[in-house]
Amino acid sequence: MVASDIPSIKLDRDAAETFLKTKPSHEYWSRCDRSHNREGQVVLIGDAAHNMFSILGQGCTVALADVMALDELLQKHQNDLSVVLPKFSEQQVKEGHAASDLNLIALILYHAWLRQI
Repeated sequence: MVASDIPSIKLDRDAAETFLKTKPSHEYWSRCDRSHNREGQVVLIGDAAHNMFSILGQGCTVALADVMALDELLQKHQNDLSVVLPKFSEQQVKEGHAASDLNLIALILYHAWLRQI
């Protein structure tokens, strides 16, 4: 499957409006086991794929690394998403977990309210 074969993503307008009206909440920690959905319509990059606490501002750096990795795989495999997306997830999930672990350690060491615990 190539990128042009994938149907566009359909968003539920009511769900989108509800999401946009939601007040920001506290940060939380989670881990993804892949960076794409099985249908190949969505690829997560940066903060969406790798938990990064906002205080350190590392999400953009991780997003750029994800985009570069995805671009390299697309070129290497002639835009064949059925090959590229699983390889991207395999590679970038490991990278993202490592980066988010370092991010968490830095947060604990340098955030003022955590140093008081």
